[in-house]
Amino acid sequence: MKNKISLRRILAFALASVMMVGGASSCATPDAPNKASECITVTSSDGEKYAEWLTERLDVIPDDVTLGIGDDESYAVDMSNFEDDGYILKRLGGDVIIFGKTEDGLDRGVRKYANLIDLGETVNYITSHEGERIECLEVFGTDISEYTVVYPEKRNANMDFAVSELVSLVEEATGVTLPTAEGDCDSAHKIILRQVEDPALEDDGYRYFEENGSLVIEGAVARGCMNGVYRFLQKECDWDGLIYGESYLNESDYINIPEGIYKTETPAFKYFCAYDNLSGDIDPYTTSRRTPTDAENSYGALEPASHGMQNNRWDGYDHGTWSQACYDPEGSSYEVVYDNVMKYLDKAAAEGKSIGQNCAIDSIDIAQADNNFYCQCQGCMEIAAEENSMSGPLLRFANRLAEEVNAEYPGVAILIYGYFATKIPPTKTKAHDMVYVTFTPNGSCMNHFADGSECGEKPDPSTYDDYLITDNNKNHDEWLRGWCDVAKNVYARPYMLFNDIQEYTVIDVIYEDMMYYKELGVVGVYYETEYIGFGIKRVEHQLLNEMNWEMSGEFTKEDYNELLKEILYKEYGSGTDCILEYIDMWIESLDRYICTNCWAMDKEKRPYYDFAYMRSMSPAAVELIEKAIAMADDSAKEHRVKILSLTVIYQYLYTDYFHAYEANDTEWLAKLEGEYQRLLVRMAECGHDLDCYGWVLESKMYPTLEEEMWRCGGAYRTEHMGGGKELRPAPKWYTKLLETEDN
Repeated sequence: MKNKISLRRILAFALASVMMVGGASSCATPDAPNKASECITVTSSDGEKYAEWLTERLDVIPDDVTLGIGDDESYAVDMSNFEDDGYILKRLGGDVIIFGKTEDGLDRGVRKYANLIDLGETVNYITSHEGERIECLEVFGTDISEYTVVYPEKRNANMDFAVSELVSLVEEATGVTLPTAEGDCDSAHKIILRQVEDPALEDDGYRYFEENGSLVIEGAVARGCMNGVYRFLQKECDWDGLIYGESYLNESDYINIPEGIYKTETPAFKYFCAYDNLSGDIDPYTTSRRTPTDAENSYGALEPASHGMQNNRWDGYDHGTWSQACYDPEGSSYEVVYDNVMKYLDKAAAEGKSIGQNCAIDSIDIAQADNNFYCQCQGCMEIAAEENSMSGPLLRFANRLAEEVNAEYPGVAILIYGYFATKIPPTKTKAHDMVYVTFTPNGSCMNHFADGSECGEKPDPSTYDDYLITDNNKNHDEWLRGWCDVAKNVYARPYMLFNDIQEYTVIDVIYEDMMYYKELGVVGVYYETEYIGFGIKRVEHQLLNEMNWEMSGEFTKEDYNELLKEILYKEYGSGTDCILEYIDMWIESLDRYICTNCWAMDKEKRPYYDFAYMRSMSPAAVELIEKAIAMADDSAKEHRVKILSLTVIYQYLYTDYFHAYEANDTEWLAKLEGEYQRLLVRMAECGHDLDCYGWVLESKMYPTLEEEMWRCGGAYRTEHMGGGKELRPAPKWYTKLLETEDN
């Protein structure tokens, strides 16, 4: 059974915290409502909007408050040693002074003050981002400024990148620019970066340790030192997100790297990716990703298959949506494919490109087109019958190509899919060592564990998304295990294709699924989850990336829960407890539901949760999410909570509307309409185009709640309300709308 995410939290406490604002004594009284001009002094016009924000945020302001930006001698404020987003919050003669280095700093300062008042805490003296993020960093008891970074004369671009990142990040953290030396130097204190050929580290692993008084970061030749630098800074210097590609350094007064330290990690999978193609569009506060060039990254791990026959037309045809290539290895198409592949490789070699493993060109993708219409020629059908699967001709075709291509260009992988009918592995043929199979469980259930242990038999299509393939996780477990038996190199490509405002989450299956893939021995995992417009996808992406490393050691479900809380706090800040409460409700509503098709892309915005339970919890969920917005520590965190709130508010509206409609409660309906209009405004503020948002099946938000619910929710009303009620006839305007759209 799934563990609940909450560990020591009580819903009643969280709900009480929603109502905490305004409990202190104040310069305002109930008869004299608080005004910014009465309690707040602003030293410049740039601070006025923060005075307005603070007045709206707190029902009661218990202090006389002065807000300012930059230095101000009259208030004994010197911001010269602060970062741009730094602030100072202090008492001066009984009053509270809040100054930021810039507007960003003042914004964070007033938010901190408001949260302290909510919690009933005393406001004395607080600074944020003053001086260096790490005030004192020592290695084996010696200040970091005494160290020299030493790197080998013989090295690759990845080593150069590791050195530059280490020097740059240490300077960012401490203000110290470390000197570097090639080969060796006379420095008494060294940080030595070293590349080693060690099968245990594979291409990405590392270890760091003390050696004769020096700190050694030792990594696999391909990418180990780069990963070692990032993980060292994360593990030892409290620097979040580097391995994910982002950067958030927590403040520390003192860090000492202890003598005798030894740590090592090799990621669970040779290839790992949680694809988030559109993240920057909706989240403008995503930090600049740390993206080494292909050469600096040693060209990266071998990527999964991706409809290569369709995209590259190796056989000369565009198979697109309605046909597959002929995969008969003795058929005429084989020679065409082989000739085109060799021409491609020969041309690349003539241009000076490196070919083979960890090279510029490391694979040929002949994976099938994106459809389920296979070649019906006699050769393909005979092989499929022999192998009891349409994967039979595909694998034999790939085996022959791998054999012949590698005779000319060793180390070139041939990529194929296990997708649609080829998800079923062959029963006779084994894969060539250079054939890489990407098992792609389209139609899987993302509400339950990937091993199928929580799924029943294949559900009734009327309650499952029958317009898409709906194979059960039990089937996928059997087929993936079969592929692992016949192929040395198998990738898993699970889907998390959230595409609409009625989000579901996989927070409660990530741990078990990642452990499952590791135990099966798959060598790569590619989570296809490219849309990030709602829910907590950024959190899920970071959990997945971190787990790929944490799983190299003992990593328990309790460790996972702690990691989740850390990432949630980084994303959402002081309102994280409220969000954890909501996530528990969300998971409970999913646990009570049936299997959920991973292709959750639906213009009708159908729910994937227990309707009655979510309806009972939605009012509390909305209160929690609004409190989390109010408690956000900065504008970036507020924005991310608002993204999540879109799902929370829509769930509330969706689960309430038809009850209000059946009761003919006009007051209730009017209240819901007001909430819907607020939702539309917030969606636009978060970057959504209300007329067309989403990824594949673009959705539209209709201008009124009535139209939105009848257009997107009416077909499911009876099912979710229960009791077998007949649907009331739709309004005439709605029927006319459908007729117009159909025409």
